[in-house]
Amino acid sequence: MDAESGPWVFLSGRFVLDTGDSAVGRRRRLDQCREVEREITSLRAAIGKQDRFAEQVELNTRIKELDIWLAQAKNVL
Repeated sequence: MDAESGPWVFLSGRFVLDTGDSAVGRRRRLDQCREVEREITSLRAAIGKQDRFAEQVELNTRIKELDIWLAQAKNVL
């Protein structure tokens, strides 16, 4: 049995070192997630200041879109 097919592979998992490119990509996505989280926080604050219901709905819709994007981005990380 070689290292690829040995029984310890199934017990411990398979580990691969990241290349610099994948680490940079992950870092970029993480920065994007942080920016989206800041935008969501800002939009939530704007909802409280908004008097018109239609504007509140529009802001809330944008928050929901960003929440979905953020959840998908975190799954990739």
